[in-house]
Amino acid sequence: ACGKKNGCEGFASNAVVGLAKICKITGELSKALELLQEDLNAALRANQHMLISRTLREIADVQLQMGKVEQARATYNNMLERAETRRDRKALAIAYGGLGNIEEQLGNLEEAREMYEKDLSLCKETRIDSALGRAYGNVGRVLSKLECFEEAEELLKKDLEIMRNQSDRA
Repeated sequence: ACGKKNGCEGFASNAVVGLAKICKITGELSKALELLQEDLNAALRANQHMLISRTLREIADVQLQMGKVEQARATYNNMLERAETRRDRKALAIAYGGLGNIEEQLGNLEEAREMYEKDLSLCKETRIDSALGRAYGNVGRVLSKLECFEEAEELLKKDLEIMRNQSDRA
């Protein structure tokens, strides 16, 4: 009805992701994963790279909630490979951030730092304030766990400054 195949796919995807989030909140993780897999298949058929990346991120999040860490890692690596092929810096940053989260949860702090620093570098290039603040915060948090307190403090202050500026604009 909207006359744009890709636009309609995007609207359907928004609804599916919304339903999957409700399933996550209510603890119906298998149902959420099922919905997201259907959404991913539709995005792949429509060759919608942004939708593919977003859905892969959502799938990895559900997999982590289910305790399927290696599946989540594979999902983020899939996202990373797709983003590298398209030179999609935003999707690369999200994938590196997700991989950093996994490594941090597993206690692999040096690996987490490496992933988060790649995320931060890409966020600086894309200049999306919310992503940049999150990336500063991630690196700062891991540095504090590694007892690199001065460097951690510097980055966490940058995160705080960005977040304050965003709330002032809102």
